[in-house]
Amino acid sequence: MHRIDLTTARLDRLRHQPLVVADQPTIHEIEGTGAATCLQGLLSVDVIAPGPGSLCYGALLTAKGMIVADYWVVRGEDRFVLVTERAAREPSVAAFRRLLPPRLARLTDRTDHWEARWLIGADWPARIEAAFGVRPAPGRAVTLEGGPDPLWLAAAPTPERAPFRYLLVGSSTRCQAADDRLTAAGVGSAEAADLRAARVMAGVPTLGSDIDDKTLPQEADFDALGGVSYQKGCYVGQETVARLHFRGHPNWVLRGLRFGPGGPIPEVIESEGKPVVRIGTVVALEDGTGIGLGRVRREFEPGARFQAADRVVTIEALPLDSAPLDAPGTAHRGDEKRQGPDA
Repeated sequence: MHRIDLTTARLDRLRHQPLVVADQPTIHEIEGTGAATCLQGLLSVDVIAPGPGSLCYGALLTAKGMIVADYWVVRGEDRFVLVTERAAREPSVAAFRRLLPPRLARLTDRTDHWEARWLIGADWPARIEAAFGVRPAPGRAVTLEGGPDPLWLAAAPTPERAPFRYLLVGSSTRCQAADDRLTAAGVGSAEAADLRAARVMAGVPTLGSDIDDKTLPQEADFDALGGVSYQKGCYVGQETVARLHFRGHPNWVLRGLRFGPGGPIPEVIESEGKPVVRIGTVVALEDGTGIGLGRVRREFEPGARFQAADRVVTIEALPLDSAPLDAPGTAHRGDEKRQGPDA
């Protein structure tokens, strides 16, 4: 479980103000005559159909369909830029070096020399145009600075389910120059904790807390995030993902969580002696309440409540972005009132 401590005012700021978070995530550049075909056979999302100048979200999976890393994928005319968590750098590089044929798709790890800027919050259209003179449509990407030192500006493909509205990615020099443009356009600065809270509100899971090495894409809500294609051809892990989609259902699903005031938040909530909620990321507020993400047994739908020690935990639908910040009311214990199709 990963805990973030924020004030209610700071969380509310994420809903209403334009903010930029400077970040140094894992960034890969993949180019070559076979880059598109190779990535199409590796990632869970269709990277070919959107065409050049696009942004999509997907994952690299194991042969058994488990998530290795999730990526925001910017596609240019002759290259792809993949952005993921810093913690995913080593497994991501190792997998691509093993799976990509270098004659067709060359991997360059840009992590040490490139940066990202996550433009989060609200009130962006006029400011993005004031800063850069363009406003990409959802799911589209443009090059602000070309050549060997590019700067990409991409718009979230599904704004209601993305933790950001726009993404800037490129060399450190280009990103730092873009900071001045954003400041001049009246954009405030935010921190990594704010970005993590934005992910929680949007319902986007994070590697290492909401996603582990046994998580399937459907368990991480990748269907709603647009992170899985069931129409394109085969890719690594596709058999498991497709079989689950067409013939079954995940036993665990990603849900929002709301915490009433109380003592320590448990990592696992049980009902009838069995785990039914595995808590991943928690945003703890100064009044003792909070919100978070967790994997929940599928039979417990939004509205179900649990009494975890002296704290009430309510299951919420995603995204949490528009939900009120007040605490939930009195709850029944999970073993007394179970809400779901199997209740």
